[in-house]
Order: sequence, then structure tokens, then C-alpha cells
Amino acid sequence: MNNTFSNDNTKATRKRLRLCVILTTLVLFGLSCFLLSPLYVSLSSNIVYSDSFITDLVNLINNIFYIAVYAICFSAFIYSVYKCTARRSVSLVIVYCVAVLLRYMANVAVQTFTDGVFPMLEDLYPTLLAYLFDLITAFAVLLIAHLSIKEIHTAKASRSYLPFDKLYTSSNPLQKASLLTGILLASIKVLTRVVYDIGYGAPTSILDLLRMIVYYLSDVLICVVIYLVSLLLIMYFDKKDN
Repeated sequence: MNNTFSNDNTKATRKRLRLCVILTTLVLFGLSCFLLSPLYVSLSSNIVYSDSFITDLVNLINNIFYIAVYAICFSAFIYSVYKCTARRSVSLVIVYCVAVLLRYMANVAVQTFTDGVFPMLEDLYPTLLAYLFDLITAFAVLLIAHLSIKEIHTAKASRSYLPFDKLYTSSNPLQKASLLTGILLASIKVLTRVVYDIGYGAPTSILDLLRMIVYYLSDVLICVVIYLVSLLLIMYFDKKDN
């Protein structure tokens, strides 16, 4: 079975994937920016709720939303490269990057509305750096997908890679791309947390130590979650195309 479609079919695939990325970012980023993030700031700044379970729960849900965005959008990148090649998938990555930019703008707007003061330019440098890092991550996933999957488009012999018949096969480029994407995101989360912990300082109690361990384990678990969700979504996208 040939994995490349006609121009009409690839256009339909890209259209569906763009819609998926737009709806995912619109809903999950919207809930995060306008509901969960302000609620978390309000709870964490309240002496009664700052160390409460509800504050941690809100933060956890917010993080799950972000992981869901990564899992869905990056799976769309991988599938787009598989069906449409990396060159034709750049526009999908750009749509995602625009959505991420709007998310940061919404966060700044909400913070400005809450504080009543527009932030100074130097206050926006961390946001700009975070956005740049998100751009690099998105295109890194596209590159991972391209390097993993390009053999499908250049191989003379046709072969079907979907649906997956095993949880992981090293010879399946789609599974390889999904696993590497999961490892990339988990590594970024761990590195970010290490930098934060160095700045924050060592844990001062057993509870803080246990919380730190749980956070690191959850960061590593992101790799597994991203990989499994990616496999399911790629098969779902393929089913829609067929």
C-alpha cells in the first residue's frame, strides 16, 4: 500500500489536521488562560489555600491540559509528515505556533486585567523566551518526524505501517517518531524542573521531598503518556482518512 495520497486527498488530510489543532488549542488553551491559571494564582496567593489540595489539583489539571495539547498537536504533526511529507506539514506547525502566541498574549492580557498595570517590556522577556522555546520544540518535533519517517516516502517497496500490530516495533517509523517525541517532552520537563529546584532550594521537609519525587516521576511519565496517546491518535487519524 502506498502511503502518499493524491493532492486532493492530502489537502483533505491537512484540512482535518489543521481543524484538530485549532479546536484543541482554542478549547484547552482557552480554559487554561481564562479559568485555571487565574484561579490558581488566586488560590496560591491566598494564605488559607496556598498549600491546600485544591490549589495543587487546579495546577495539576492545568498541566494535564498542556500535556493534552502537546499530545494531540504533535501527533497531528507526525501523522501529517507520514501522509503529506514534512514540507507540506510546515503550515500545520505554523498554525500551532500562532495558537501558542495567542495563548501567551491572552495570559498577558489576563494578568494585566488582574493587576491593573500593563507589564514593562523587560517583564515580558521571560514570556518571549518561553514562546521562542515553544517554537523550537514544535519544529524539533517536525524534524524528528521527518527524520524518522522519510524512509517511507523514499523506499521503493511499499509497506503498510498502520494499524499498529504491536505496542512498539523499532522498524516502525511512526512509533519511533512518537517515542522520540515523548522522550523530548519529558526531557524538557525534567530539565525545567531541575532549573526551578536549583533556584528554589533544597526541600525543607519530608513532605516537600516526597512532593518533589512525585513531580519528577510525573515528568518521566509524560513520555509514556505522550507515546500511548500518539499511537491512538495516529490510528484514529488514519481511520478517518480511510
